[in-house]
Amino acid sequence: MSTAAVLNIPKSGATSTPHGQQWSVVVFSKDEAIKQLVEHLNANHFTCQDALSETVTEANKRLAGRGLELPDIVIIDLSDCANAIEEATTMAYHCKGEVKLIGVGEENSLQFYRDLMLAGFADYIPKPVVAEKLNEVMETVALGQSHGKSRSKTIVFTGARGGVGCSSLAVNSAWLMAEKHHRHTVLLDLDPYFGTLSLALDVEPSTGFIEAIRNPDRIDDLFVNSALAKAGEHLYVMGVEENLANHLEMSERTVDPLLHELSKNFEYIVIDLPRHALHLQKNLLDRIDELHIVTDLSLFGIRDTIRLMAHAKHIREDCRFKIIANRVGAGKDGELTKEEFEKAVNQTITVMLPEDSGNCAFALNNGKALAEASPDSKVVKELSAYCAEIVGAPKTQKKNSILSWILD
Repeated sequence: MSTAAVLNIPKSGATSTPHGQQWSVVVFSKDEAIKQLVEHLNANHFTCQDALSETVTEANKRLAGRGLELPDIVIIDLSDCANAIEEATTMAYHCKGEVKLIGVGEENSLQFYRDLMLAGFADYIPKPVVAEKLNEVMETVALGQSHGKSRSKTIVFTGARGGVGCSSLAVNSAWLMAEKHHRHTVLLDLDPYFGTLSLALDVEPSTGFIEAIRNPDRIDDLFVNSALAKAGEHLYVMGVEENLANHLEMSERTVDPLLHELSKNFEYIVIDLPRHALHLQKNLLDRIDELHIVTDLSLFGIRDTIRLMAHAKHIREDCRFKIIANRVGAGKDGELTKEEFEKAVNQTITVMLPEDSGNCAFALNNGKALAEASPDSKVVKELSAYCAEIVGAPKTQKKNSILSWILD
């Protein structure tokens, strides 16, 4: 029996399908030409389950309420949608990796295509759509050969300074994605000597991971799964605590094949990367989806945030940044305002997290994520909204009155 079977790690997304299997298809579009194309797809491979004259918003409501038997493939018309990427991300969230998503629409820019793939779509076809192109894309998607992000989304957390709580945020973000949103998530600690992820979740550091670092040529699915520690129903951790007397280099030769194997099993790979190792991981920056820089609101935070962003942009010009201001209020006397910090770094702060050392210490001492140990913490409230955005969860509507509750 393989280690993957022992750990019961589910594969992320659908697997490749043999030739001859029928794929069920549903199309959401008010464009009759699109619906007719879908209805006349190659009958040897595809069956049109339904062709619905609905907008993206209407389709999302139907999928959210499971008012539709989920097909193998959904084709969605994104034309005339003011918030196409937001709606597309919501649709990918409702489908939870069980459905291949193909978009069609009027937009024909490379950035739109990239954003759609990042949202979780398998492919996109700009209009006008012709039968030959649609069949070609459908067969490519069905066989699992599309360029879309059915693979994992990789997020790197790095601290602008020491002591800003970067590792803690990596742990709690991963826990929320995994246990609250039921996304298969792995936490990867790239500090082989002083990493804290395993300790924070009370799991044993992995000797298998040490072997993977020392023998990158041996990294495969079985080898990687033997190095994973289970930290929740959907959460796994990979970290080590190597003896300081031993030389252990976390090189790109280790990280590249590691991410390749992890992406087969997990929807989200959350990486805690020490800032001093950033310059050693050029290939990592080239393949990640987002770089989350954790900082405090100090002059030193400004300086080092600027330096980290400049370095990342030098390696990858289109690198996506998220700036997280953590422990806000901890150093009130010397703390800058949000506006002052944003002006200095020329980047918007994505989320502001307040100081909460008491609850954080309680969670750490109990080997639990903050969201599990102290779910009512102000930090958890802000971080939950942040993680919901990462996984594409639909925004919850607050009820403002008794009348709104009655009308619902």
